[in-house]
Amino acid sequence: MLGSMRTTVDEVLKLLNEPRYESVLNVFYLDSRDQMKRIVGSPYSGFSDWSGNGIFLVLNPEWRSFEKHEFTHAITMGVWGDPDATSRWMIEGIAVYSDGWCREYRVDEIAFHFFSNDQLPTLRELFDNYARLGEIRAGFSAASFIGYIHKTYGMRMVRRLWTEGTKNLDELLRGELDVIERSWKIYLERNVRKDIHVDLDAINKSGCG
Repeated sequence: MLGSMRTTVDEVLKLLNEPRYESVLNVFYLDSRDQMKRIVGSPYSGFSDWSGNGIFLVLNPEWRSFEKHEFTHAITMGVWGDPDATSRWMIEGIAVYSDGWCREYRVDEIAFHFFSNDQLPTLRELFDNYARLGEIRAGFSAASFIGYIHKTYGMRMVRRLWTEGTKNLDELLRGELDVIERSWKIYLERNVRKDIHVDLDAINKSGCG
């Protein structure tokens, strides 16, 4: 597990274009969500206390641990600082993007499933009503859009959006919101195989572990 976490730290630092993480990180592996609930108060599969440099992860034979997701929380909140009030949708989105997978599906495959079924939220919905969209729909749509920004403009632009806010999106990305949204959808159409079938019922029932 120690080797896995060290690899995770290196991979996340590389993704976020950060040279190092200075703080000592305390990582705790738990057997179950029940144990997580007893410790942190809710049955999460992972929990990051970035201010206390603590990460708690559920790991058992039936459930993978989400090191990348939680370490991304630690570094973005601990190094980048709190996001602008208009960019709080990025907190989970960038962690989901960093992890990259849900079951056997890539982030963009799940986002494309929503797009193909007319369920992909508009950017305005994503920015203004993130918490109302549902965990999977919100998280993977946000992650896919962050991935689009990263691959099109670079991680520096992702960080600027984090700190400066989506209120400046058109200025940062040099386009109107509807134009940016169309470009994201074109990106999805070009980068996802059309024969991928996403079993959303299985994800909603059992999660991404």
